[in-house]
Amino acid sequence: MRKLALDGFADTYYGEDTTQCHEDRDFTGSTKVSDVAIIAAKSLQPLDLFFFFLPKRFWRQTAFESNRYETQTRGARMAAARRIYGQKYTRAIAEEKASSMEEKICSFVPIEAHEILQMIGLLVARALCPMKTGLEHHWSTTQTGAVPRGTWSYVMPRQRFRDISRFLHFSDNEHPNAKTDRAWKIRPVVDTLQSSFLRGMDFGRWVAFDEMVIPSRSSRNSVRVYLKNKPHKYGTKLFAMFGLWTR
Repeated sequence: MRKLALDGFADTYYGEDTTQCHEDRDFTGSTKVSDVAIIAAKSLQPLDLFFFFLPKRFWRQTAFESNRYETQTRGARMAAARRIYGQKYTRAIAEEKASSMEEKICSFVPIEAHEILQMIGLLVARALCPMKTGLEHHWSTTQTGAVPRGTWSYVMPRQRFRDISRFLHFSDNEHPNAKTDRAWKIRPVVDTLQSSFLRGMDFGRWVAFDEMVIPSRSSRNSVRVYLKNKPHKYGTKLFAMFGLWTR
């Protein structure tokens, strides 16, 4: 390393010999936004550009995985309801309430892809105009601050919002990779974004690699790290590829 610091990097340029590259094309010129991305940015609506990075098939798969998770947890939720009712009520009343709860659980309406997008839209609206009194107050029947009453109710009932946020999943918890991949919970999100961003950029011959941090202090983040030299000390560490020049 000391020699490398003094002498610099060795010349590893192989000219135009494509046999030295794993791709079927040369990387020449400067890094730039791809023609497909430019056309999308100029001709599409904001929502269409959003689907450029997270396609509709991704959201359909997310809805499928969310419904799978809801089905996988039905037995545990029914057992928990019976245990709680058994501790609070007599046997007859507990059995009646447990049967009612099981019927409610089994009558769950499957989540649709567009409902997940509606929920995300509501969360974006909350970020723009939050209520310090809590999320529940967005469904208030009386006007609170700048948000008119009943605004969120026009989009989605409160209980449906709760159900979707509760069962939202991107991958199968029972897949073998769930035990070895620390990012398995969001693996489909990562793979989709890597593919779509690569489609939106044409990389040139010279690129640079660097670290990035997505700030996060949540204890539920299994890949959270501590980086004392970064402005954000806690977060998810990423390795990113950058173009040296852009146009």
